[in-house]
Amino acid sequence: MFGPEGDYWVSDSGHWQGRDGVIYRVRPNGERRVWFDGAREFPNGMALHPDGEHLYIVESTLPGISRVRIASDGEAYDYTVGLPLPRTVP
Repeated sequence: MFGPEGDYWVSDSGHWQGRDGVIYRVRPNGERRVWFDGAREFPNGMALHPDGEHLYIVESTLPGISRVRIASDGEAYDYTVGLPLPRTVP
């Protein structure tokens, strides 16, 4: 998924039930690193809020949709579970 500044976010789901998923960010200059490691529950889908200030993450083994705020410097903070989806695998 691409952001308004040209950053590219990609999820690495990790292992099923492994709690080892991460979100990577690739900058337009090619720099890449783990951007956020707090959404560990098999992250496998993302959406950027139109204001560019929140990244929504589908976490299948949570199960639910979490939200991470994106700081003005592009860093992640303020992780919350926004929509729990019990008895499902989103």
